[in-house]
Formats: sequence, structure tokens, C-alpha cells
Amino acid sequence: MIRATLLMALREIRRNTLRSFLTMLGIVIGVGAVIALVTIGEGATARVTADIGKLGTNLLIVTPGGDRRSGAFTAAQSFKREDATALAREVSGIERVAPTATRQALAVSGNRNLRTQVVGTTPDYLDVRAYTVEPGRRFPEREPQRERSCA
Repeated sequence: MIRATLLMALREIRRNTLRSFLTMLGIVIGVGAVIALVTIGEGATARVTADIGKLGTNLLIVTPGGDRRSGAFTAAQSFKREDATALAREVSGIERVAPTATRQALAVSGNRNLRTQVVGTTPDYLDVRAYTVEPGRRFPEREPQRERSCA
């Protein structure tokens, strides 16, 4: 029974060679297209995951907020260095704390002026945000301790 079925199938494949070839070609193209789309999708997912990971996959950013009372908005006080030290000391599971102070500034280069944001922080900031220094060097631990003010 099985032998007769196989012989009949082979005979029909030989009789309709072009149809058989086109059917096989369609299956190969279809399988190849599915494999290519799955690969592209996985590559895009990996790229997006890596880009989001650069922002910090295990990162918590705490900022002072405001309070809305009786329809009026009151701004919260900024965090102090002691607050960051207390977080690092009293909250279990924290590896690093990198307090930041940001301010808008005007950068001048030749005849070009550019508004930019200046971030003051500790050396741990680069590790917390997974940043690398291309040209230049990292700040040594003793530099932030000088507490020089920038005006």
C-alpha cells in the first residue's frame, strides 16, 4: 500500500516537473522569508533592549517633586548631599548613589553659542549610567571632595 503510493507520487512528480519545481521553489522562498523576518525581528529587539539598557536596566532616579495644595503648586526643596549619603547608608540593596545637580548654561566656541545642560555629580555617575569616557579621564575620588563652587 505504501509502496504503491510512493510510486504514484514519484510518477506524478516526473510528469509535472515544472509544477513540482515551482511548488518546491515557493516553499523554499516562504521558509526563507519567515526565517529572515524572525531574524530581523530578534535583531531589532536586541538593539532596542541594548539601547534601553544604556539608560540603566536596574536604575532608580529620585527627584524632588512638588505639592498641590488648595489649587496652588509649591515646589519641593532640592535634595542635599546628606540626603544622598543617607540613602546609600540606610537603604539596603543600593550599590551606588550618584547625586546630580543640573543647570542650563551657555557654551561658547569661536563664534558659535550653544545652550546646553551642565551636570555636576560624583565619579559614581559614570558607573551608574554605564557611560564610558572616550577622550580624557575619569575624575579621581579626591577631586569632588574639594567642593569648589562653579559660578
